[in-house]
Amino acid sequence: RRERLLCLLGIRDGLELEDFVQRKHKARPQRETLPKRFRGFFRGRLLALAQGIFGRPVRYELEFRLWRENRGGDSDRDVQKVEEIWNYLIERHEMLRAVIHEEGYQQILEKAPHLTVTDYQDMPAEKVMEQMGHQQFKIGSWPYFGVGVSNYENSAIMHFSIEFIIADWTSIWMLLHQFEELYFGRISEIPEIDVSFRDYVIAEKELKESAACERDRHYWLSRMEDFPLCPQIDIEPYSAEKEARFDRKSLQLSPELWENVKNFAYQCNVTPTALVLMAYAHTLSCYSENKRFTINLT
Repeated sequence: RRERLLCLLGIRDGLELEDFVQRKHKARPQRETLPKRFRGFFRGRLLALAQGIFGRPVRYELEFRLWRENRGGDSDRDVQKVEEIWNYLIERHEMLRAVIHEEGYQQILEKAPHLTVTDYQDMPAEKVMEQMGHQQFKIGSWPYFGVGVSNYENSAIMHFSIEFIIADWTSIWMLLHQFEELYFGRISEIPEIDVSFRDYVIAEKELKESAACERDRHYWLSRMEDFPLCPQIDIEPYSAEKEARFDRKSLQLSPELWENVKNFAYQCNVTPTALVLMAYAHTLSCYSENKRFTINLT
């Protein structure tokens, strides 16, 4: 795992194996300073909250028909099973036990409280996700994600929302994949991970001291004077008397259409992600006063 992690970080040398592997087993400090990019994300969130702007967490709907069909339609067992699996995942993944404090540090709980999955019974799925989509996770408390289950005649749906402050897209998809594997009985446990997020942060700090990182830093600093600003888009002025709410728009492509998009991207020698980003930038340019702007990605 060390070699894979170092490869992902772009590190080729400079770390001793014993030092790297043993870090997780050293006494963990009660408080750990957030990485720089997390502090930026966190400060932006605090500023938005101060202005009454509540961002919506990432949300998912997962439908599980097999459980209901195999168990004779027992809705209580749906909720119980989902709750058991998520508490197991919380025990295995330390960032699911993270608490972010307003002073700019994080704390990993040795043992998190028991997570209770909300039973939404037969509430319409759209109403459940609208409710969970505007759920606010309090700074300095736990958890930063929510799980619910709604039950219908022939199916059960798991609803899931999570803050980006504790997980990125890759981590979220990994969590959902592990949940699915456990839920359907394809696996019974998750192998122990011998590298922690703290190890990653420490290794990344060492990477920033490398010659390659210094070259990258010089490259971007040399472009600062001519670096484009963010899109200049007219927005409604902030009012403390009016609650700001986000309305997420989504578009789902069929497998056939998405395959065509990917093939077109490869013909243009770009990744499908870059092609989608280009379409997004073009859409923003239709509403932005400045047509040359910067899009920040996490």
